[in-house]
Amino acid sequence: MVSLPRLFASEPCEPPCQREGNDRVRSQLVQMGDDGAAPRPVTHYFFAKRFARRKATPQEITAYTATLGLSVHDTSRTLVVLTAEASVTGDDFDQLTEHLFAYGQSVGWVYDGWECAVVRRRAA
Repeated sequence: MVSLPRLFASEPCEPPCQREGNDRVRSQLVQMGDDGAAPRPVTHYFFAKRFARRKATPQEITAYTATLGLSVHDTSRTLVVLTAEASVTGDDFDQLTEHLFAYGQSVGWVYDGWECAVVRRRAA
């Protein structure tokens, strides 16, 4: 597993833009010899909206996202970093990121996308 470079998927946008951001990152992965299919650690980011009234605490976000299979990596008053072992291909992944984006909007936070390590398959 190659851990660099890390790739970011997101510029805040409306769905299905999240899927388009995912496609851009997957395209970069392919250019580095990674089809995105192999499970790998994927890190997801939420930031508190500046000057917005937040409807959820970091603890409430981590509790909710745990029901989606995400684990807490780090939190602060204005940041939630989550991780999960996953493939970054397919509709399930795209639906997850679109759901995280919509959830963030509903609770006054910004889902700022994901990053992952490049995973190259070993030659047989």
